[in-house]
Amino acid sequence: LSRGDLDAKVLERARSYVLGRAPFEVANAADMLSPVLRSELLGEPVDTIFKSTERIEAVRDSDVIAALQKHVTRDTRSVAMVGDGSMQEILRKRFSHARVEAVDFQAELKG
Repeated sequence: LSRGDLDAKVLERARSYVLGRAPFEVANAADMLSPVLRSELLGEPVDTIFKSTERIEAVRDSDVIAALQKHVTRDTRSVAMVGDGSMQEILRKRFSHARVEAVDFQAELKG
């Protein structure tokens, strides 16, 4: 993603998805409460939530690629895998440049 290898069709599909679900994210008063409060706290107009469609449409493919190149780098991306821990050593060898951290969720659940 950070290399900018995204086909324009992929970006258009993602844009269509986000535009298609935007109205449903504020379908009722309860859905609107959090975004309106956030706008109020940030000093934005409270009708900001109704402008998301035009803001999304204004984003160019080059804007998306620039954001990916800035924020999705080898040093910033994270991957979560769920398993029993038997793959830990294999993952450490395969991804030697990455930090591999194991969390025993059963122990966490037991407290």
